[in-house]
Parts: sequence; structure tokens; C-alpha cells
Amino acid sequence: MSADEPGGPRFDRRVLLRAAGGVAAGVVASTYFDWAAQAAPAAPDAQNAEASTPPVLTGPVNAGTFISTGNPVVTSIYTADPDAFVYNGRFYLDTDRDQAALGAGNFVMREWHLYSTADMKHWTDHGARLSLSDIPWANANAWAPQMVRRDGKFYWYLPVQQASTGGMTIGVLVGDSPLGPFTDPLGHPLIDASVANHSSFDIDPTVLVDDDGQAYLYWGSFSSPRAAKLKSNMIELADLGGPASGGGAIGPRATGRIGNAVKLAGTSDYVNLPAGIVGDLTDFTIATWVNPAALTTWTRIFDFGTGTGVYMFLTVNAGAGPRFAITTGGNGREQQLSATSPLPVNTWSHVAVTLTGNTGTLYVNGNPVATNTNVTLRPSNLGTTNHNWIGRSQFSDPFLNATIDDFQIYRRGLTAAEVQALAGGQAGAGDVACYKFDEASGATAVDSSGSGHDATIVSPIVNVLTPQGLTGYWEAPWLFKRGGLYYLAYARGNPATGGNPASIDYATATAPLGPWTYRGRVLDTVTNTTTNHSAILEFNGQWYIVYHNGALPGGGEFRRSVCIDKLYFNDDGTIQKVVQTLGPAALAPVAWYRLDETSGTAVADATGNGWDATLAGGADRARGVLGNALRLNGQAQYASMPTGILWNMYDFTIACWVKLNPVAGSPHIFDFGTGTTVNMYLTPSGATGTVRFAITTGGVSREQHVDGTAPLPAGEWAHVAVTKSALTARLYVNGVQVGQNTNLSLYPAPLGNTPNNWIGRSQNSADPALNGLVDDFRVYQRGLGPAELTGLIVEGQVAGLLDYVAGQPYGAGATNALTVVLTRALAALRAGRPADALGVLDNDFTAQVAALRGNQVTDPQAVDLLGRAAAIGTNIRTSMS
Repeated sequence: MSADEPGGPRFDRRVLLRAAGGVAAGVVASTYFDWAAQAAPAAPDAQNAEASTPPVLTGPVNAGTFISTGNPVVTSIYTADPDAFVYNGRFYLDTDRDQAALGAGNFVMREWHLYSTADMKHWTDHGARLSLSDIPWANANAWAPQMVRRDGKFYWYLPVQQASTGGMTIGVLVGDSPLGPFTDPLGHPLIDASVANHSSFDIDPTVLVDDDGQAYLYWGSFSSPRAAKLKSNMIELADLGGPASGGGAIGPRATGRIGNAVKLAGTSDYVNLPAGIVGDLTDFTIATWVNPAALTTWTRIFDFGTGTGVYMFLTVNAGAGPRFAITTGGNGREQQLSATSPLPVNTWSHVAVTLTGNTGTLYVNGNPVATNTNVTLRPSNLGTTNHNWIGRSQFSDPFLNATIDDFQIYRRGLTAAEVQALAGGQAGAGDVACYKFDEASGATAVDSSGSGHDATIVSPIVNVLTPQGLTGYWEAPWLFKRGGLYYLAYARGNPATGGNPASIDYATATAPLGPWTYRGRVLDTVTNTTTNHSAILEFNGQWYIVYHNGALPGGGEFRRSVCIDKLYFNDDGTIQKVVQTLGPAALAPVAWYRLDETSGTAVADATGNGWDATLAGGADRARGVLGNALRLNGQAQYASMPTGILWNMYDFTIACWVKLNPVAGSPHIFDFGTGTTVNMYLTPSGATGTVRFAITTGGVSREQHVDGTAPLPAGEWAHVAVTKSALTARLYVNGVQVGQNTNLSLYPAPLGNTPNNWIGRSQNSADPALNGLVDDFRVYQRGLGPAELTGLIVEGQVAGLLDYVAGQPYGAGATNALTVVLTRALAALRAGRPADALGVLDNDFTAQVAALRGNQVTDPQAVDLLGRAAAIGTNIRTSMS
């Protein structure tokens, strides 16, 4: 890997994890089951939650038995990466557990949990069945498990970080029951970097025991799926058989550019050069002929080093073309020579790297394609290198799929003319090493330089293959069989990012190892987290998909929760796309400021989640759309929300009513951040003169934004909302979409644990303060749809009709009678009963107007009232659609 290589040691998704904080819990729950018993979600424990902490699940870690009432299913703790299986008439769900504390920047996961049910509504929480402390050779990252039963035993395949190497591996523990206890028969990983052709990230195992008893294992992340057979003991890889096994002919030779050449298959073959072979070199030349069968990114022509911190390499493809790099400080401190054009495939090319003084030059076919006059590192700076390879990388990169001939190492920088002579067909004569590969066969590559640096051609047996046909594969495979057809569901990388946010797609095959045929999508991106991981299985005649989202209170990118939905097949065996469902706890806002207090600086969070806000600078209240509103005079008045209110969020909606007084500049309706570099805000008039939402982690110049079509109007109430689902952000004014950005890659979680979270104030002191009124300020950790936003607006419309009635010159008693009816409609809406509110408007309000018409209300007044009520009714119906 190189400094800008995707998936290198700098990846921020799943690396060394930080210490986790306290747990949380409640009852376990699943609403999409329309026959499930109804139960209220557990309320947060306000006494145990500070205002500056997010809502935390507060039930017991082992909740005993419970009734599922909505997705997410498990609400006692945060759970993720689900596996599921059926045993003895029960549906078992095993998961890992998210334990990230407030402000954590990555996953914190230390244990695996188990749940079971006989009817998909009454569940038993079996608690944590294993933790990292049960695996002595592992020290972090208790990730996506899978449990499989065979011959009366249960095999639990578990990705963990290996303590001795820091790399992700897959272990397997064995028990006589799904509840354990479990033992570790190997005492070391089943899959790690020592396995030939292992994945670039060894996680996410899935196992299928086929009808004939043969077991198959799939795994792998970072777009590198892998597959293998398991022996009948389920803890060893079996020989795949055939050419894919390798190892049959040590050091296979082929016709070369000059005599014979060594053929490297790209699975596990490489050439091992003696330790310290370049340890005394300052100036040097390394030259060879290469005929690549594929230009797989980051595969190495050569790589000399001691590991991922100290090395020098030449890759056949760094994205644009070949690259030479040398470093003693890891990939972030490489000194490089990078070509801008690729090598041809299935064609011989001569490549050479020379260093003379501080000038390094990369040649292709005798032509200099890159020069660097400030190469200060020498091979001698690398020390005594013990990983000196042709065709293999210090990193977990793919092996080279190419034929190599006439590999030469010189202890001086050749001249351009000398390199051109080699490219013209002259045989090399390296004085450090000269590998002609002209032997007929065998593992030894003779050094013809006389230096005694004979090399060894390594062709280990390959028990692992790379499955083909998995379009867009990113990670999280799930292998299952139905009606003689094999299915592989997997997280597909988003086309805009190559990775997360991922969907669940699938492929089918007539054989368990493929080749696979891509079939389409099973599950779209999920709510409020970028990762996606599924299990698919049949139980009691119904198929289900198990997955996770980040929709529980306090949930998000690093606190996910398991969900279950029904899954259906078409008659031809293809899978219908799943409709994701959410329960009441997931649908509700995570913070809601009604702003109805009559005095004081405290602003209550109506959700009960504890995100209470505080008024500052003398801000007070005035009549709003729905009761009172926040009144700001444009003179440093604002409301302050708690630190970390948006921490961990991926999807979101922020919505409120605003009535502006005319003001120049760009005041901020809301602004969450740490200062002028890291923030996200909404302004009624941005740089384009229109309403704008913006988010940045690199200041103004790196903002990603959504612009409306006009500024927010002054002197009248307007409902504004910003929503984000996956990569799409939308801006709404009065329920109408006025702007959209379909590639908004930033989201609240990367902003961190923001302390400056304000209504009416900007991170930039040069911006004016907001002058006007703000009412009904809501924060959701999901992107609301247009119908839901219309539902928020309807409350304001009914309240507005109440105010309108109060100001009309109706006859005695009419105003009071109409107010009573409208107040009932408003109460129903606020209680989440839009159908009841619609009934009040359609029936009671209409009847009341009819009773007053011609007596205390004139005909024109009655027509006016009925028209206003009908318009509101239409919006209520829209909100219910």
C-alpha cells in the first residue's frame, strides 16, 4: 500500500478502538409484525443522564424475556452485525455489541450476545455468551459473528484483532450448546495473514454446511471477498483441489523475454530474496522485464523491507501507473516516483528504478516516466531487511499476477543509455544480484552475479480462492441455499464512495464456490449508520432478513441496533427488495424544543432524552406558531444546546418554524460545531443569496452545502427543514423541497463531540445574530420524508387557524365554539393521532360551522372557514400516506 492507498493503515472505520463508556439498556422490541403485542418503549433514566450526554439505553444488560414491539428489535443495549440460525424450533440471533462512549471516534466492541424466540415476538435475552477476555490471543474488536451447528456441536466464527500482530483475524470456538460454554480448539486464528490469498481485511465470516456435509466459508472486507472449504472438523481449511490449489509445481517457468522466466499466478506465488540483500546500497538500480496478466492495484513487482513501516517497493499499478516508493516512517512519509500511464497487459515491458545522489528516476521501456531530485532515503537506511520479495507486498495486498524475467540489482545508478540498452534486449549483469530464471524448474532461482544471493521461488498450497461475479462487493457476505440454488448476499459499496454507505445486494450460483451471477438489491442503505450487515433465513415458513441500523435514541455510526423484516422471493427465485420498518422509538425525535416555557432560561427537551437547552444573552419568549416561541433581538441572544447532541449521527433531520425580522448579512438559524473550521449550519440567506445548509470539517472553502431557490421571507412564519439520508441531503421550506445535494459525503459524526450548538448564533463572530422568532425546533436521527414534514407543518396550520378564528368578527359565542373544536384537533395531532385530528376537522368542525352559519357566521365566513379546514385536512391525509 502507498500513502494514498484506500484501506491502508490510516483507515478510520475499524482500527484501534478506544475505551468504551457505560452501557445502556431498556426492553427489547419489532413493530413491523402487525400481529405483535404492543408495549411502550423503555423511557430513558433521566436521573442517570447528564444534559451533556446523549440518551443512553438504561435497562439491564440481560433483560430476561421481552416482547418485540418495533425495529430495532433489541433496545436494551446497542447491537450490530447480526447472525441468525434456527435450532430446536427457535430462532436464534447472535450479535456483537457497540459500546462506544460519548465522543468516541470509532467502534468499541468487546463481547457477543445471544437472543432467541419461538414466535418472533416473545424473546429471551441470553446475555453475553463470549467476550474478548475468553480468547487469550485476541485483544480488541469483537466483530460480526456467525454460529453454525454440525454433528451436535456449535461452531462460533468470530473476527477479532490478534494481539501479537494487530491484524484482524477470524477464530473459531466450539460448544455443545448455542449458550456455551465455548472452548478454543486451535488456540490461534483460523484465518490470518499467514493464509495464502487471505482477504485484505479478514472479517465477516459466513459458513454454510451443504446438503452433502461439505462446509464452505466466505469472508472478507475492503472489496476482497474470499472463499474456502472447511474440513469436517470445521476448524481447518480443506484443499480446494485442482489448479487453484497451487503447490504442485514449485517455481513454474515460462517462456520469457530473454530465455525462461518465472510465472507468478497472483494467488500466493512469490520469490523470496536473501535477508539484507540491499542493506549496504546507497546508489542503486533495480531493473526487470514484466509481463502482467492483470494490473491489480498495489501488486508489487518487488518489495524490500521489514514490514509496513520500513520498505521500498515498485508496484505495477498505483492507480494511474507504476510507482516506486521508499520510506522508514510508513506510508505517510514515502518518497515516491509515480508514472502517469499504465503498463500494457499481456505484453512485455522493461521497468527500472535508478538512484544517483538524490535523483531518482523511474523508466518504462527505456524512457524516463518519473523523476524526483529530492530522494534522501537510501536502501541502506532500511537496515537489514528480511522481507525481500518479488511479487509480494509488505501489506495485505494481492500477489502479483505476471511473468518476471531478467531481474537485476546494481550497486550504482545506471545511466539513461545503459537503461535503454537493457530495454532494447541486452541481458542484464547486476553486481548485487542477477536472476535470469533460466532454470528449467525448481524452487531455486540462481544468482548469476557471483554474489551468492540465490533466491527461493515460493508456491504454497492455496486453500483460498477469490470468488468471481460479485458486482460491487464491499464486505459482510451471507451464504445460504434455497431450492438447490446458492445465494450470496453482501454489502455492496456505494458507487459514490466505493465503500460505505452500503446497500445489501446479492448474487446466485449453481455451485457453492460460484461463479456468481449478480441479481440485484435486497436492502437499501439503512437509517443513521453507514455500515450494512445482514443475515437471511427461513423460520416457520417465513423468510426474514436480519440487519442493523442506528435508529435507537443515542444510536448512530458507532451505536447500532439489530432489526428484522420479512423477506419474499419471486417465483423465479429472485428476491424482492425489502421494505425497512421502524418502531415508535426509532421514529420519534431525539431532541424537541417546544419553547413553550413562560419564563426563565431553561428550555426543556420534550422527548425526555435529556437534551435540555439554555437561553443566553437575555433571549426570551413571545407568541409563536404553537404556543410560545424563542424571541431573539439580533443582539447576541441565542439558545445553547448540550455538547454532543449530534455526536454519532449519520442521517438526520433538523426542522423548525422561523419568523425573521429584516437583517443584513447571513445570520444562522442553527449552528453546530467547534468553531469556524468544523461546523454545520442553516442560514436564511447564504453566499448565493438563498437559504443555505452547509457542513464542513475544513472551513468555508471546503463546505458541502445545499442551496435553496430564494432567501427565507421576512415578516412571516416559514417552516424550514434539512434532511439527510445516506448521501442525499434535502432542504425544505413550508414542506416544499427547494434544494438537494445527492453527494453530501459529510455528516454530523465526523464533526466530533461539538460543544458549540446554537439556535440563532454563528460560529463566525462576524456573522450577525438572528433577529426574529424560532418555534418547535426538532432534531431527528433519520431523514424524514415529505409526508412526515407535512405532518409537522399541519400542527402549525391548525394553530394558525385558531389564531385566525380568534381575530375574526364572528357573532357572540361563535369564536369560543370553534376554538374548542380546533383545540381538540391540535391536541390529537400533538399526541400523534392524525386520523383523530382529521375526523375532528371533517366531522366536528364542519358540523359546528354548519350550526353557526347564517346566525353567528355569515355565508362568506363559513365558506372561508370550511376552505381553510379542507386544505389542512388534505395535508393531514398527505402526512398519513
